Amino acid sequence: MTLRIPFWATFCTVVTLMIFISLGVWQLKRLAWKQDILTRLQAQYVVDARSVAIDPSVDLSTDIIKKGYLKGRFLHDKAILVNSVEYKGMQGYYLITPFEMVDFDNKVVFVNRGWVPLGIEGVMDNNIYKPDGIIMITGYLRHIFDNNGFTQRSILGKDILYNINLNEIAKAKGIDRYYYNIFNKGLYKRVRKDLKIPIAVETKINISNNHAGYALFWFLMAIILMVIYFLKFIAPQLKLNFR
Repeated sequence: MTLRIPFWATFCTVVTLMIFISLGVWQLKRLAWKQDILTRLQAQYVVDARSVAIDPSVDLSTDIIKKGYLKGRFLHDKAILVNSVEYKGMQGYYLITPFEMVDFDNKVVFVNRGWVPLGIEGVMDNNIYKPDGIIMITGYLRHIFDNNGFTQRSILGKDILYNINLNEIAKAKGIDRYYYNIFNKGLYKRVRKDLKIPIAVETKINISNNHAGYALFWFLMAIILMVIYFLKFIAPQLKLNFR
């Protein structure tokens, strides 16, 4: 018995099948890539930040973050509020403060000290804990990607920006020697019980990893397509009845 193979139906089915399989294989590659990132992140989370000095110029293209400590002093007079965010139902901003390094030729690292609430009178003054002198801060260093649409306005006479763009922050504050990585400050040891701000940002990065499910979807689509083709064009010629 010679099977009659419809040319265009077969051609379209094969092309579509190749696309589905390619998408599934691509998702498997993405799965391996994402698992590698998560493994690297997990290795950083367990580091004792107080025992590892960070080089602010480190390339973070593969390691995503570096956990450890920096030594220097905060330039509180050049602090800036960035990126309107909500915390426990309250509106506020991240407090970005330049940190002048004692090493590395006194260059500046921008430090995200955490969240401060909107509406506090004199939000940039003594309501916020401002450590003086040479100190050691712990947290993690990460790369900041440029944002478009940089805007700026004034609230309570202070600068507020709506994107974390280090070039624009440096320009606004007259800083010309800085690293293009940002340091997210870890939790403060409270000096007084009434010192509530800034509230440190979350130290873990949430990265979704759904690529296994996506790969399974595309492979199932390939199988379903082959079943449909068989039932439509092959089974009738073999006199197969699935009813």
